[in-house]
Amino acid sequence: MEKSVVSKGKTVKLAIETALDLLEASKQEVHIEILETEAKSFFGKAKPAVVRVTLVRPKAVSEPANHAEASVSIEKLIEDLIDSSIDAPGSDAFSVSAAGELGGHVWVVGGMIHCKDAPDQHPMMTPCPGVKIVQNGVMVEKTVEVKESDRFEISFEEEAVEPVWSIDLDERKLMARLTVTPGYRMDKKLEDLSPARMAVLRVEQSKQFIPLDPLDIEQKLRQLGVVFGIQHDEIGKACMATVPGQFIIAAGKAPEAGSHGEFKSLLDTTTRKSSPKEREDGTVDFREIKEFPSVDKGSVIGMILPPVPGKPGTAVTGAEIVADPVQELRFVEGKGVSLIDSGSKIVALQAGMPQIQQKGQILTVSIVPKLVHGGDVDLASGNIHFQGDVEITGSVQDGMTVDALGNVTIQGNSNMATVSATQSIIVRSNIITSNVTAGKGSIVMAEIEPILREIIRNVKMLQQAVIQVSGASAFKVADLQKTGLRTLIQVLLQGKFKGLHQQFTQLAQKLSAYEAELEPAWGKYVESVHKGFLNPVSSTFHTAGDVAQFVELTEGMFALCQLNEEVASFMKFNYAHNSYMYSGGDMIVHNGCYNSTVHCRGQLQVNGFLRGGTYYAHVGTSIQEAGAHGGAATRIQVPADAFIKIARVMENTIIQVGNRSHQFMQNGTHIHARLDADGNLKLN
Repeated sequence: MEKSVVSKGKTVKLAIETALDLLEASKQEVHIEILETEAKSFFGKAKPAVVRVTLVRPKAVSEPANHAEASVSIEKLIEDLIDSSIDAPGSDAFSVSAAGELGGHVWVVGGMIHCKDAPDQHPMMTPCPGVKIVQNGVMVEKTVEVKESDRFEISFEEEAVEPVWSIDLDERKLMARLTVTPGYRMDKKLEDLSPARMAVLRVEQSKQFIPLDPLDIEQKLRQLGVVFGIQHDEIGKACMATVPGQFIIAAGKAPEAGSHGEFKSLLDTTTRKSSPKEREDGTVDFREIKEFPSVDKGSVIGMILPPVPGKPGTAVTGAEIVADPVQELRFVEGKGVSLIDSGSKIVALQAGMPQIQQKGQILTVSIVPKLVHGGDVDLASGNIHFQGDVEITGSVQDGMTVDALGNVTIQGNSNMATVSATQSIIVRSNIITSNVTAGKGSIVMAEIEPILREIIRNVKMLQQAVIQVSGASAFKVADLQKTGLRTLIQVLLQGKFKGLHQQFTQLAQKLSAYEAELEPAWGKYVESVHKGFLNPVSSTFHTAGDVAQFVELTEGMFALCQLNEEVASFMKFNYAHNSYMYSGGDMIVHNGCYNSTVHCRGQLQVNGFLRGGTYYAHVGTSIQEAGAHGGAATRIQVPADAFIKIARVMENTIIQVGNRSHQFMQNGTHIHARLDADGNLKLN
């Protein structure tokens, strides 16, 4: 009786090896029957292979040789299939009925279709999308029978996407950027299948990216004229890219920026220029302001440094990239200063307080002298008008006037007096029934600035008219050389530009009225207006270029107006009663105000109280206490974008933010009034 063993294993090969070990036999001494091949179930659980191995007697020697050779050939085929196809991952072929009997089965190995005939079996094959199979010259479009003698031609639908790339240069040609969208092709072949009576073909495919040719990239760079800063490593990375991206494949050299002409101060003016700092409670700390710094005669105030040109760069095309132009510092000479050492140093010609103002490339420097008046300003001393700082050790008495082109310090009181300064005012004691104005210079500039704005607009149009009309034959070259453009300008000022003549006259009157309070540069400007436009005999303007230079001069004076507006004036005092106070900047009240009027262009800080009167603060106000019991109404106003903070407020006090107002009908605390995003008034 033949000895037989049924064995299981992870693969057919392992199951056969287990059975051979149990039978202590070799493959030549057994009959192998594959009952089930290994596979995965629907839920992914592994299914083992099952084989029956039967020990058989050795074959007779008289057996035909061709049978033995056929047996060996079949055994070898089974062994090869066990080693390659049956053990292949993902195999789902049907089981083979008996070792050595592949008849009636079809399989795929190495992308080729194989089949073995059997008398009673008809192996079938079903094609799949993406592959073209020709069987004996006939296209296979559905399930067909497969025979061992069939000839197959296998081809696949070609699937490829060509790479897309482009090179662009930035505006200054400092960079060449390569934008790449990679291309690819799909490599396809038939997936290996184990022997089965019914084979459903499947296509195995893999994506192969198509690299760019660096020579194509370099040729395109040459067409674009790119010859400098080529990054070959980046070109290599771009050619092998597998995801879309951008690569900088050429980089030029950017120009090095130069520096404009600048002023280097040799004085410590940082404290003078610093802005007051706001405390956590909303009040402003003025203690750190250095009130009036000073210099001695002959002191070097600062140096004017010349501009430093930048260094050119190189574009990727090899062209030179010019650095941005630099500008010289334009110096407007003020009072009490002079330029030395070929215009490189500014020296003080007198003792006083230096005023250094710069806007853009326009610099003005002046020395404001200081007058110290001992005692009171009264009938014995007379009024004080001084072009500089004034310090009064006593008080300003009834009916007296102090007018300073600078700062004013009063150690005592201002009693029924008029005190004005172009900059700041400090009254150590009280202001009683007085008119006190700090920052008068900003008022002057505010009047001049709109006139200059219109002059600039009209003179530019007049310049174009001069260009058009001066070429006419009616205006001879000899006449222009003798009298300049006077005749032409006179015609224009009497006709289309009649308003410009009025603006020149108005400006001249304003500057004449404020001559004592203005820098010398304004006097020189008025002189150029008279010589160029208002002289009835001749004009210093001979060409349209001369008019253009006047436009440039006027723009400089316009900038000087704006510069003066930025000078931080302020006012400080102890008490004020029944007085008017104006400050072009901040104002600080140490104790309080009674029935007074305040106009503050900066922030109003009241450490005490406001009782009666009207108080306006352009930036905002912080007040310790406002209002009075049963007294006159107290009105506090700020613009729509400002705030009002009051620690304690009395009934009958009126506050106004923008066009929204509120009258308190009862006492309150911790008021923070401002407008919300919808323009409604919020009080806390």
